[in-house]
This record gives sequence, C-alpha cells and structure tokens, in this order.
Amino acid sequence: FANCINLASYSIPATVKSIGDYAFYGCTSLSSYAFSYVTAIGNRVFANSGISSVVFGNKVVSCGSAVFEGCEKLRTVTYKSPITKVPDSMFSGCINLQTLSFDIDHDLTFGKYSFEGCSKLSNVTAPCYLEKELQTITANYKLNHSFEGVAYSKCSNCSYTRAIDKARCNTSCYLE
Repeated sequence: FANCINLASYSIPATVKSIGDYAFYGCTSLSSYAFSYVTAIGNRVFANSGISSVVFGNKVVSCGSAVFEGCEKLRTVTYKSPITKVPDSMFSGCINLQTLSFDIDHDLTFGKYSFEGCSKLSNVTAPCYLEKELQTITANYKLNHSFEGVAYSKCSNCSYTRAIDKARCNTSCYLE
C-alpha cells in the first residue's frame, strides 16, 4: 500500500500478526489506526502518512524504527504496549504531536531522536518512574521544550527497577 495517497482506511484482519516495512508509507489520506491484533510492526510502516491518532495496544511486542517519522498530522498517541524501548526516530518530525499518554506498568527507554522536531508536544501523561527518561529526552534529543508539565500517574505503585527516590516520586506526581 506504500504511497497509496487515496487510501483512507484499512482494516487488517485478525489473522495478520505483523505489518512489514513501509506498508503504509506515504498514505497521506490514512488518518488513524489502532493496533488491535498486530504484534510486530516493521520499519517506517506509517512514515509520512496522514495518521492523526494512534493507539498502541498491549499486543504489540516488537516495533521497527521511524514507524511514524514525518507524520505531520499526528496529534495524539496512546501507548499501552509491553515494548520496553521506543525505537529510534519513532515520532521524529511529527511536528503537530501534542498529546502523549503512557498507560503502562513497566520501565521504558527512548531511542535516539524519538521525539526530534515534536515542538508542540505539551500534554504528556506517564507513570512517575518514567520521569528521568522524559527529562533526558529534552537534553539528549534537543527539544525546544521540557517535560516539566507532565502529569505523572500510578505513583501508588513505586516498585520499579530504576532507583528513584520514592518520597520525591509521591510528591511530584498526580495520584490516580
């Protein structure tokens, strides 16, 4: 389907478990996709497409790089996946990305250039144990903003592998 500019929607059958590299690359009319059954996503699958919102379901266990690179219409991402690393350049060039929600119960790291060019990203909700990772994004990926206004959640469960001061976590987070 790469570069099918008139493809507005596509329903992937439940029997399909992986989406190959560049599958929907450049599909500028494709506006949203929820990963209901898919467990593996290749490189640049939705890059330069018209995707405006994405829900990463809890079935996605592997993901290639730059999946949404250059998706200028992408505004909202909900991340529920068990993947422990956001791949390199995952949202690079998503200049209108505003809302990012991490609904997860595990550690997460961010690859190189994960959010490069996402200057409008202002509404982020994440578990408190991601605080340090989100702060390093600002420094390492040269964003023009910080994640100071992140609404950290799930702080009642501060049993995670990274060493973070539990008292600081509970005072700087918004409890659910």
